[in-house]
Amino acid sequence: MKNFIKKNAFLTGILMISILLAACGTQSSSTAEKAKEANSKRVLTDSIAHEVTIPKNPQRIIAPYLEDHLVALGLKPVAQWSVKGGTSIQDYLQDSLKDIPTIEFDTTTSISVRGIKR
Repeated sequence: MKNFIKKNAFLTGILMISILLAACGTQSSSTAEKAKEANSKRVLTDSIAHEVTIPKNPQRIIAPYLEDHLVALGLKPVAQWSVKGGTSIQDYLQDSLKDIPTIEFDTTTSISVRGIKR
Protein backbone atom coordinates (compact mmCIF):
# COMPACT_ATOMS: atom_id res chain seq x y z
CA MET A 1 0.00 0.00 0.00
CA LYS A 2 2.85 2.41 0.85
CA ASN A 3 4.50 1.68 -2.47
CA PHE A 4 1.28 2.51 -4.31
CA ILE A 5 0.96 5.87 -2.47
CA LYS A 6 4.61 6.74 -3.23
CA LYS A 7 4.13 6.01 -6.95
CA ASN A 8 0.91 8.07 -7.07
CA ALA A 9 2.55 10.97 -5.23
CA PHE A 10 5.53 10.85 -7.58
CA LEU A 11 3.36 10.72 -10.74
CA THR A 12 1.07 13.45 -9.43
CA GLY A 13 4.11 15.65 -8.73
CA ILE A 14 5.48 15.06 -12.24
CA LEU A 15 2.08 15.87 -13.73
CA MET A 16 1.76 19.10 -11.75
CA ILE A 17 5.27 20.25 -12.72
CA SER A 18 4.55 19.47 -16.38
CA ILE A 19 1.34 21.50 -16.30
CA LEU A 20 3.10 24.37 -14.57
CA LEU A 21 5.92 24.42 -17.12
CA ALA A 22 3.49 24.21 -20.03
CA ALA A 23 1.49 27.14 -18.65
CA CYS A 24 4.62 29.27 -18.28
CA GLY A 25 5.72 28.74 -21.85
CA THR A 26 5.25 31.38 -24.55
CA GLN A 27 4.22 31.02 -28.11
CA SER A 28 6.40 33.12 -30.36
CA SER A 29 5.02 34.10 -33.72
CA SER A 30 7.28 34.57 -36.68
CA THR A 31 8.30 37.98 -37.98
CA ALA A 32 6.28 37.36 -41.13
CA GLU A 33 3.13 36.75 -39.08
CA LYS A 34 3.71 39.94 -37.10
CA ALA A 35 4.23 41.97 -40.28
CA LYS A 36 1.10 40.50 -41.84
CA GLU A 37 -0.92 41.34 -38.72
CA ALA A 38 0.45 44.91 -38.64
CA ASN A 39 -0.46 45.48 -42.30
CA SER A 40 -3.83 43.77 -42.21
CA LYS A 41 -7.11 45.59 -42.44
CA ARG A 42 -10.41 45.31 -40.62
CA VAL A 43 -13.88 45.75 -42.05
CA LEU A 44 -16.30 47.49 -39.70
CA THR A 45 -20.02 47.96 -40.20
CA ASP A 46 -21.73 51.06 -38.82
CA SER A 47 -25.25 51.37 -37.46
CA ILE A 48 -26.79 51.88 -40.92
CA ALA A 49 -24.96 48.93 -42.50
CA HIS A 50 -22.15 50.85 -44.25
CA GLU A 51 -18.96 48.81 -44.40
CA VAL A 52 -15.68 50.64 -43.87
CA THR A 53 -12.23 49.12 -44.32
CA ILE A 54 -9.58 50.52 -42.02
CA PRO A 55 -5.99 49.51 -41.27
CA LYS A 56 -5.53 47.42 -38.15
CA ASN A 57 -3.08 50.02 -36.81
CA PRO A 58 -4.20 53.39 -38.23
CA GLN A 59 -1.57 56.13 -38.33
CA ARG A 60 -3.72 59.24 -38.96
CA ILE A 61 -6.69 59.50 -36.60
CA ILE A 62 -9.35 62.17 -36.23
CA ALA A 63 -12.11 62.06 -33.63
CA PRO A 64 -13.97 65.38 -33.51
CA TYR A 65 -14.94 66.27 -29.94
CA LEU A 66 -13.57 62.93 -28.76
CA GLU A 67 -9.95 63.99 -28.48
CA ASP A 68 -10.08 63.22 -24.72
CA HIS A 69 -10.25 59.53 -25.48
CA LEU A 70 -7.32 59.65 -27.89
CA VAL A 71 -5.18 61.58 -25.40
CA ALA A 72 -6.08 59.06 -22.67
CA LEU A 73 -4.88 56.26 -24.98
CA GLY A 74 -1.64 58.13 -25.71
CA LEU A 75 -2.61 58.90 -29.33
CA LYS A 76 -2.42 62.26 -31.10
CA PRO A 77 -5.16 63.15 -33.57
CA VAL A 78 -4.29 64.91 -36.84
CA ALA A 79 -6.81 67.68 -36.04
CA GLN A 80 -8.86 68.88 -33.10
CA TRP A 81 -12.44 70.05 -32.85
CA SER A 82 -13.22 73.78 -32.64
CA VAL A 83 -16.08 76.25 -33.04
CA LYS A 84 -16.41 80.02 -33.46
CA GLY A 85 -13.86 80.32 -36.21
CA GLY A 86 -11.33 78.10 -34.47
CA THR A 87 -11.20 80.28 -31.36
CA SER A 88 -13.16 77.95 -29.09
CA ILE A 89 -11.34 74.68 -28.43
CA GLN A 90 -11.11 72.22 -25.56
CA ASP A 91 -8.73 74.22 -23.36
CA TYR A 92 -8.09 71.46 -20.84
CA LEU A 93 -6.48 69.32 -23.58
CA GLN A 94 -4.08 71.96 -24.87
CA ASP A 95 -1.09 70.60 -22.94
CA SER A 96 -1.36 67.51 -25.15
CA LEU A 97 -2.80 69.09 -28.33
CA LYS A 98 -1.11 72.51 -28.52
CA ASP A 99 0.52 71.88 -31.94
CA ILE A 100 -2.47 70.06 -33.45
CA PRO A 101 -4.41 72.08 -36.09
CA THR A 102 -8.13 72.72 -35.63
CA ILE A 103 -11.22 71.70 -37.59
CA GLU A 104 -14.05 74.18 -37.45
CA PHE A 105 -17.46 72.69 -36.68
CA ASP A 106 -19.86 75.62 -36.77
CA THR A 107 -23.39 74.59 -37.63
CA THR A 108 -23.80 77.61 -39.92
CA THR A 109 -20.76 76.87 -42.06
CA SER A 110 -19.30 73.86 -43.74
CA ILE A 111 -16.55 71.87 -42.11
CA SER A 112 -13.09 73.22 -42.89
CA VAL A 113 -9.67 71.88 -42.00
CA ARG A 114 -6.83 74.28 -41.19
CA GLY A 115 -3.18 73.40 -41.15
CA ILE A 116 -3.35 69.67 -41.93
CA LYS A 117 -0.49 68.51 -44.12
CA ARG A 118 -0.58 65.21 -45.92
